[in-house]
Amino acid sequence: MNIRSLALAAVMALSTMAAPAMAWQGGTPMGPAPGVGDSRGGSVDRERARTDDEAVRNTANRRTPRAAAATTETAQPVDVTAAATAQAQAAGLTCNLSGANALGDTGAGEAYEVTCDTGVGYVIAPGTPPTAFNCLVMATNAERAKAEDPTSTLVTCALPANQNAVAQIAPFAQAAGVKCTVDQVTWVGRNPDGKDRFEVGCANADGAWVEVTQTGGDATKIECFEIVKAGRTCGFTTPAEQVATLQAWLASGETPACTVEQAKYLGRNASGRFYEAKCTGADGLIARIDTNGALAQSWACVDATRVVGGCTLTTVAAAAAPPAQR
Repeated sequence: MNIRSLALAAVMALSTMAAPAMAWQGGTPMGPAPGVGDSRGGSVDRERARTDDEAVRNTANRRTPRAAAATTETAQPVDVTAAATAQAQAAGLTCNLSGANALGDTGAGEAYEVTCDTGVGYVIAPGTPPTAFNCLVMATNAERAKAEDPTSTLVTCALPANQNAVAQIAPFAQAAGVKCTVDQVTWVGRNPDGKDRFEVGCANADGAWVEVTQTGGDATKIECFEIVKAGRTCGFTTPAEQVATLQAWLASGETPACTVEQAKYLGRNASGRFYEAKCTGADGLIARIDTNGALAQSWACVDATRVVGGCTLTTVAAAAAPPAQR
């Protein structure tokens, strides 16, 4: 069985795979669906991995090689890019194709692997309409399955442009408002709306989950600050990177001198997001950061007892009791 056959079979198997889900409701990430690990990617159930692996091999046998299909007449050359573009449009992809490779005839039509000038690549399976499978999702599933079962041989996309996950997801992160240099990427799962959820790590800054429709549009973000508050984990973001992020925000406005030692997300309202800073050798504070990432207002912890529940990283002395009545 050649690589093209395996790639085609792998995507057909993925079409029957239950997508991992992490619900996002009311500003709070909910717990994962059964079989999904933590926000760093987690694991695939061993039995599911075996089932998918068997589906890969069985589906491969249904592929019709072009040479065998040409019987009574000479096969005509096919403009692969034009045909793949038509399939991508029919699948609803928001993708300007930069490359395409024909994988073979599934019996229902030709399947293609495509690269996009911006964003992730896809494998497009024939149908009415065609179905597109995200190359990064396929790669993550293959990696998880391999970790659970070393004999698993799920195949990933093969075109060189589809091997660079950071280059593929960084444009979505930017569109979602992530203002950093993305240096790590993984697929987390899908939310209840069917959006693919990716974790992005940032160079010396807070990372995020970026949610994108399966056709490659409408990108939104959830800061790792929020994810940590909800009890989940961002595998690519360290506490030191969150400290650096809050320090940069505080430097954008006038606030008491503070070398941030610890940083914590507290909540948000229509006026912005609220963060607590524990300061080295100084009183801590609570800061309100506007939608542009700039400091809008700050309160010393001693004055912030009524601001989003007050400080918890800094011990605030109890107010003196009023004098007794005579």
